[in-house]
Amino acid sequence: MQMRLLRHGPPVLMNLEKARRLMAEYGLKRPIRKANPYRRMVKALKENN
Repeated sequence: MQMRLLRHGPPVLMNLEKARRLMAEYGLKRPIRKANPYRRMVKALKENN
């Protein structure tokens, strides 16, 4: 949401909390990112060493 506000028209600046509050107020949900398998592999390798 915040990135869209920065791109369209004159940029609208707001902090993360305000963006979250507005999204909750209007029932907007952000897409959930999938887990990065490479990050998981690196973490597993670090734990084994």
